[in-house]
Amino acid sequence: MHFFQVGDWIFDSKAQQLIKDGKTIQLEPITSDLLLCLISHQAHIVSKDNLITRVWKNRVVSDSAITRVISMLRKHLGDNPVKPIYIRTVQKQGYLLLATVRELSEQESRQYQHKQTNGLFNSLTIQNTIIAVLLSITGLLLFNNSMKGQQLELSSNHITIKPIITEKGQEAFVEVAPNDSFIIFSHTEMNGGFYHLYRKNFSSGEVIQLTSGEHNDYGATIDATNQKVYFARLVPSKSCHIMELDLTLLENTEPLPIVECSKSLGFSNVSAHPNMDDIFYIDLSNRQYVYRYNKETKEKIRVSNPKTSNVSDYYQKLSPDGEKLAFIRADNGANQVVLKRLDDLDFEKVIWSSNGPYLHSISWSKDSSEIIFLEKRFNQFIYYNLENDDVTYSILNDNRLNGLTNQRGDGEVYAVLGNQTQYDISSISLTPDIDHQQKLLVASTANDKNAVQLNKTSTVYVSDRSGMFQFWLREHGGVERQISEFTEHRAYFNLVTGPSGEVVVGQTDGRLFQFTIATAEFKWLTDKNIRASFPVFDIDGKLFYIVKDKGSFFVEHSSNSKAKNNRLIDGAIYAEFLVDNIVYQDESGSIYLYNRSDATTKLLLNKSSSPFQLRNWVSASEGVYFTKIGNNTNRGLYFQDYNQSPPVLIGSGEPNPFGSFSYDRFNQPILIETEEDINTNIVKVNFGRAKISDKL
Repeated sequence: MHFFQVGDWIFDSKAQQLIKDGKTIQLEPITSDLLLCLISHQAHIVSKDNLITRVWKNRVVSDSAITRVISMLRKHLGDNPVKPIYIRTVQKQGYLLLATVRELSEQESRQYQHKQTNGLFNSLTIQNTIIAVLLSITGLLLFNNSMKGQQLELSSNHITIKPIITEKGQEAFVEVAPNDSFIIFSHTEMNGGFYHLYRKNFSSGEVIQLTSGEHNDYGATIDATNQKVYFARLVPSKSCHIMELDLTLLENTEPLPIVECSKSLGFSNVSAHPNMDDIFYIDLSNRQYVYRYNKETKEKIRVSNPKTSNVSDYYQKLSPDGEKLAFIRADNGANQVVLKRLDDLDFEKVIWSSNGPYLHSISWSKDSSEIIFLEKRFNQFIYYNLENDDVTYSILNDNRLNGLTNQRGDGEVYAVLGNQTQYDISSISLTPDIDHQQKLLVASTANDKNAVQLNKTSTVYVSDRSGMFQFWLREHGGVERQISEFTEHRAYFNLVTGPSGEVVVGQTDGRLFQFTIATAEFKWLTDKNIRASFPVFDIDGKLFYIVKDKGSFFVEHSSNSKAKNNRLIDGAIYAEFLVDNIVYQDESGSIYLYNRSDATTKLLLNKSSSPFQLRNWVSASEGVYFTKIGNNTNRGLYFQDYNQSPPVLIGSGEPNPFGSFSYDRFNQPILIETEEDINTNIVKVNFGRAKISDKL
């Protein structure tokens, strides 16, 4: 049996759920396993070594990771660690389950399940009924979190997902041939290995490695003859080229470079035009845009963002007929899907906008009449019909699908299933006498990101443990709890806190917001048309931020919506307060000190003499801390003083680079995102659909 009564709760170990009074809490697999371990040792102390053996299967795990899962379980149970009624911490020994546990009999289990089913239908409101009908139309895609054995088939009324590539490692940028006979994809062994191209033939099932070497091969596309592959090759810290590979000459030839791209790119994806001459790809020139390169004339033309707005276009896909281009644009924190007709380079139409996590998925129908993409704000497939602007959708219950191919003739697409990286939060000491020790601070089986320190003992961060990003608070003793109840899967970033530590200000959906810790109140501070970003507080608690409007400016926030913001520095793209002065960066990448008392400016660091990147640094009195990421070697956290001395490595970011970071002014370490590679698979997807509206 798998039903247990634990105190006032019912624990369904098979479904990994806690239920009480009609309320159901879905547990993480690791949390469910830990509770089951405590139940099996009821009235006995379970040591950390025992937990590592039984729950973590003898994997290397830190004490803080075990504490995190215990804290999560206590939160779900409503337990107080100071006066526990469910789980007691026995110092230097382990954990003891205090609550009475009773395994339900088979008859009780059936009665309970029947009661739950009846309760579910009796509790449906009109709105819930509508949602239930929609879900029955579209189907709800349920995933097995553990992917045990990898050989699973996921299905519903209309959506079916079947794995076709399940090798250990990571896959990315899968694309199907125009004749539907094979796919090309990038694959790497985990933890810092290079991505290389592979081909899987559908008729034989054979998988062939196409490229090798100390470089990353990304974003492949296949030409109309099904004989040539174009892709981006990035050699860390050295070069980027768009390459051509002839599939008919694999044994006798190497890929040929056809055009150079920026070595600062993290990746690029490529599309081949049916005319056999034009190649479309992402390149970096101040910002990322889509470019078209003609192999005959050697002409390179920028085709996206003709008005040169302050946006970045980071993923593109050409229609099979070669007449249209769809790409994804980052616009001040919002993600947009943009349609472009290639016979009119001035024509661009935003067909979707979302404040969810970044999108890396666009698919075209075989006849070029429909665009399909993943919208992660509400975890759904969106289908946009170009002929009548109709939009339909399919709901997902998981956000782990990425990288859609174009549709085959039978309507199927291929995709990558799984998150390539999982983020934890670490602290790196800045005290030289303890050798800049790196310590894992927040770890879970989800993504924990964007940490900021509120005071000496409390840290607020963003986590998607509940299935969508929420604010979490880590307090004294490592106790963690969720402090927001958002209903949309937004991406929250550029978080800062004021001197009082009572609020967090950050960015989402192209505007700034304020979140109050004590009351969980969320409110907008700016409108989208202001294009505000990178908020920062001065020592008096006044809020400042960057505004982009025919230039870039550092301004003081005004709570009066009709009043003009006080403009301090023209040309600043990022700024921080250093005591009462301002350290800022301009478009060239150089860093300056602005003296507020006499409005004078002093050059601190010239971009030409340092590898630090735009906006990816924090200031100190002697210099700046910055990270080397992307297509670089020796990635990590560095310090460079204002005397232009060579940068000093503080903490290595290899094999996986660091993410965003902040400075803990109370305890003097750096709080930084660390990555862990996760296995992914390539899957085949059939869709289900439901009508949203006649027109958006």
